[in-house]
Amino acid sequence: MAKNINICFALMWITLFGHFGQGYSDLQIFFTKKITYGQDYLYVQFRSVQTSTAVTVNKLIVQRNNTATFVDILETDFNSTVWKDSKMQERSCSETWNGVCANVTDIHISKDNVNCADTGTYRGILELSDGSNLTEQAHLEVKVVPDRIEPIELVSGQNDSLPFHVHSKLVLLCTGGVGDPPMNIHWCIKRSTDVFPKLYDIQEDISNGIPYLVGCQYIQTSNITYVVSNKDSHTLLRCYAGDFDQCNNNLIPYGEFLVRKGSTSAGNNIGMKNLSFLQFLFLVKLSGLYRLVDT
Repeated sequence: MAKNINICFALMWITLFGHFGQGYSDLQIFFTKKITYGQDYLYVQFRSVQTSTAVTVNKLIVQRNNTATFVDILETDFNSTVWKDSKMQERSCSETWNGVCANVTDIHISKDNVNCADTGTYRGILELSDGSNLTEQAHLEVKVVPDRIEPIELVSGQNDSLPFHVHSKLVLLCTGGVGDPPMNIHWCIKRSTDVFPKLYDIQEDISNGIPYLVGCQYIQTSNITYVVSNKDSHTLLRCYAGDFDQCNNNLIPYGEFLVRKGSTSAGNNIGMKNLSFLQFLFLVKLSGLYRLVDT
């Protein structure tokens, strides 16, 4: 009863005050425009308001286009419904009724059943008894947020464990799911004197790869070339995918890499007073003075 009252009120409003907007016909579509994967439900409603008794409705065909062509989802005469897309039927709840003032078809998919393939243009074709058709369509977008970042990998530079030698050059690799539409990977830095991590601002040190689609989201890689300095007594480098400055957001996926300085060169300086007699002979031999010492 409440549904009939609402639909009749909509028809009364149109009669008294005109159409809801430009391009109005007696076939209307209501929908959720943007949907976040795993968080929002999908809803599409086609409503045919009866404005004339001379022409009646034969059937409504609902289609979706997420590739190159439109494919039928279902068709209904508002008394019974025939599904054409069995996979969507398994995931959705559909309701159709023939009201006093309008014919209505709903398609509802819960947030747990929405998938990235639901993105597309949804179209309704209303076939009328006089042979004419009415068409309305709308585009729905299922957004996938970045959901994972792999541990940062040292791909070039000093291969042994901490500490790293001052002036050594480290090439670090960050790989992660960057969502759909794809977002960029950003780098942050937090030295021992910093309270919070901040954006790494030397952009020429960063090289981002081209995102490529795997399943429901894009994957991207990003390299950073970092030169160890005397400031790196305890430096954290962090990477994440998302908005420009979320360095201090610990609720999003991120990877971290610890840089801690060691000696000033790739070789450790050994004090002569700490050498054993055998070490001393070995160094003398390497220097070409072995015969002098041996004699």
